[in-house]
Amino acid sequence: MMCFMRLAEMAPGPVAEKLLPELRRGVHLVTGDNPDDWRGYGGRPLWFAAAPDSPLSDYLQDSIQVQLDHESSLRPTMADGIPTGRGGNTRACGRPQEWNGPDT
Repeated sequence: MMCFMRLAEMAPGPVAEKLLPELRRGVHLVTGDNPDDWRGYGGRPLWFAAAPDSPLSDYLQDSIQVQLDHESSLRPTMADGIPTGRGGNTRACGRPQEWNGPDT
């Protein structure tokens, strides 16, 4: 499926137009709106529409919003008491704690 998506993104107009109906039909077989499905083999909507101008972004708009909401709910914040790498965070023993996340 990902190979056909790449082809549709790179192919000339007539080829992409021929692929899009099949991709739209097939993308529902490999993606879902349930975050629990994404832990296994379920495809995430943003894998198939990584940018707003992707061929399936309009078709997956609702699923993409579900994924974005889910992803943002997983992101730790200072309100959660989780260090964000911006100093001042200490462990219970008083030692500074370093953040080893993707932002640092």
